[in-house]
Amino acid sequence: MSTDMILKSAPSSAESVGARPLRWLVLYSVLGLLCVPVFRHSALQPETPVGVDTWVLVVLSTLANVIVIAYHYLIPAHPKFLMLPWRRWILRVHIVSGTIELVAGLMACFSFAPTAARVMAIAALGFHVPTALFQTRIVFGSKAIMEPSYLLCIVTHGFCAMMLLTHPESRMWAINTFLVFNVYVWCRVYYYLFDLLKLFTTQKYTISILAAGATMIPALFGSLGLMLLVGSIGSYVLLYRVLFVRSPAAYWDFVRERARESVSPSGFAPDRAAGPDEPARALEFFRLLDRDGDGRLNRDELRRALAPWGLSVTALDEFASRLLAQGDVDQQRFARDVWTIGAVRNHGLRAVATEGAASERDQAALVFRHLDLDGDGVLTRKELDLLLHEWGLPQVETERYLARMASGRGEINFEHFYKDMRPVWRYAYYEVFRAEYSGSRGDMIGRSVNAIIGARRTDALRERVKRELITHVLFLAEAGEELIADLAATLVTENYRADQVVFEEGAPGYTFYLIAAGNLRVTRDGELLAELGRGGYVGEGALLTDEPRGATVTAAGETVLLSLTRDSFSYLTEKYPAVRNHLQAAHRRRLTDGNLLVLGRRLIGRVPFLHGATDQLLADLAAALVPQRCEAQEVVVAEGQTGDLFFMIEKGAVRVSRAGETLANLGPGACFGEGVLLSTAPRAATAVALEDTRLLTLDRETFHTILQRHPDVRAAVLALHRSRNPFPLPATPAAGAVNA
Repeated sequence: MSTDMILKSAPSSAESVGARPLRWLVLYSVLGLLCVPVFRHSALQPETPVGVDTWVLVVLSTLANVIVIAYHYLIPAHPKFLMLPWRRWILRVHIVSGTIELVAGLMACFSFAPTAARVMAIAALGFHVPTALFQTRIVFGSKAIMEPSYLLCIVTHGFCAMMLLTHPESRMWAINTFLVFNVYVWCRVYYYLFDLLKLFTTQKYTISILAAGATMIPALFGSLGLMLLVGSIGSYVLLYRVLFVRSPAAYWDFVRERARESVSPSGFAPDRAAGPDEPARALEFFRLLDRDGDGRLNRDELRRALAPWGLSVTALDEFASRLLAQGDVDQQRFARDVWTIGAVRNHGLRAVATEGAASERDQAALVFRHLDLDGDGVLTRKELDLLLHEWGLPQVETERYLARMASGRGEINFEHFYKDMRPVWRYAYYEVFRAEYSGSRGDMIGRSVNAIIGARRTDALRERVKRELITHVLFLAEAGEELIADLAATLVTENYRADQVVFEEGAPGYTFYLIAAGNLRVTRDGELLAELGRGGYVGEGALLTDEPRGATVTAAGETVLLSLTRDSFSYLTEKYPAVRNHLQAAHRRRLTDGNLLVLGRRLIGRVPFLHGATDQLLADLAAALVPQRCEAQEVVVAEGQTGDLFFMIEKGAVRVSRAGETLANLGPGACFGEGVLLSTAPRAATAVALEDTRLLTLDRETFHTILQRHPDVRAAVLALHRSRNPFPLPATPAAGAVNA
């Protein structure tokens, strides 16, 4: 299904159903009439002794209820209850009234207190039952089963509470009211167990409510209760089809499962995580799978890699055996034989993205990309409606929420999503992405606790930046509260032991680092370039220029770093141009200092025109030279092509050839490429790196500026070129030449 079709087919049945209250009245009336005989029969039953099994159920329900209520007070609710103020208030009233009903119910059941019984009944009838009824239409799971089940429990709860209010001295009605009050509690208990054991993953919520009903209803009505449940569901579905369903699609939407841990319909969000760095992503996924760190995948690790393929256990084992017949799978074979499987690759890209999103901003960006189906950088009404409809909310609430959050813009960009929709992306990251793609899934309580810990970690980082780093980090000298908050939301704490490498020269750069404590050594080819302490930073060059790392950075002792991913770095530097300007200036200074060291230590005695070089010449060159790295057998320049660069070899070797015949092999200190800048002719030869080589380059404009400022250099370069070229050049170089 294309993105356009998805957006055009955003659900609209919810609001059309909501516009037909008469049909809903008929549906609820028939369902209520079905309950009348059962309730009448129950109301006429005399007071009966409470059996041991019922008391056991009361005690177990109490323990479960205490845990569930504590969970509700400590863990933020699902985002759909937090998106509009009036829904938050309804949820709060529901939880508080449930707490009152629990305490009063225990007193009524165990101490025969009529006052407590009346409080329990009033809390149920006045608050808990109405708020539960109000939330019925937005339940998770299959509406075909969840809605009649919820309605049956709510009506039964109200009936029992009414009987208790009129018979406050009756222990039987106190216990009946208490038991039906705890049906939802048992739904949460079963849901947690199913989540923990990974059972019923596609119908988890629906089966949980059925299991809860099967646990509690027999204690209220005996076997007749189960028949009432089945009859209610069957009648509800049949009447719904008659009154509301006008197409197979509408019926499918009615019966399908709406998962609590979902942020969009399955398969809707396209995978845009792939890119030019996909080989690096494949390597990252390989490392996630390689639990023992031996650089190879054994059978168990290979099973984890292949699991997303969806084959049977037998088929997976057979495929794994074929791969392992040649030995454990290394990185190269993994990329060739495993990563190329579409399901594995898609899962791997998501897993790597999920594991890499350690900061709050990166987590929000991951969820935003998932929801932004058309990839236009904003969430529109249709995209948001898909999300909220998946959570069971009617479209009218989407419109209210969007109007409230978008302030008339009709769309939500990432900045507003990140700042104003925090409950949505935090829930989605921990309860959906971490649960589905993380290597350590944990259970729902563990994921919720991790979300709280993550939020507190960000708060702690914000305070640490304000308290410790703001006076040490130069680009934070005049930082305001907004910059500090944004920075804290992008930082991740990393600990390094003494002599541990942070990153190596020549490696691709994905991360920027601030030094929170300790010291770092910056080296190139074993030579010390700098030592940095608290408040220093490294890694900005590779993120500003997309070049490989220009040096190796190692922890000088126990060191604490605060890291930013490439995406977070781009976000901050684009939002705060002053920070970007500072880091660019710092990178230029570091590049100049590094070039000056290379010229003074390695090249001054080797490059022909640097013999006896003045400090001014070295300074001018150091400020202008740009490093370039070439892999072995990489073509640096090709014969017959044009170009605008002059090259000096800092490290490595280059073969120069013409028409396939080798003219020279050049090593450190040699230079080439001057001819294309001194004349209008194209490249006279081809230059190929013989090994991994590091070059220093000058562009055309800077090259001629150096020659004009330093006549001795111009003479040396002209002499060098004449020695290589049998055709003499003009006395004065062609400053305006554009050929290479």
